[in-house]
Amino acid sequence: MQTKAQEKKKTVLVVEDTADNLSLMTSLLKDTYKVKVAVDGEKALSIASSPTPPDLVLLDVMMPGIVKNGMAAAIRPACVERVSRCLLA
Repeated sequence: MQTKAQEKKKTVLVVEDTADNLSLMTSLLKDTYKVKVAVDGEKALSIASSPTPPDLVLLDVMMPGIVKNGMAAAIRPACVERVSRCLLA
């Protein structure tokens, strides 16, 4: 059962393929936000398009197999329609 504080936490989706960076971002955010993670673009799109999309997406745009800014272009429609904010890094 979730507490009221847990229910009110905003959700952040961290999209990162480097394990160390993903671990760091998760540890920095977990006390304040509900953190969802994706290590590839397909998972990120699935989470962003889900019935419960994140409030913020932190997106690594330099992921293997993705043309520069390709992931940003792919996830942008979900961000515009469903996600409050999308930060590209």
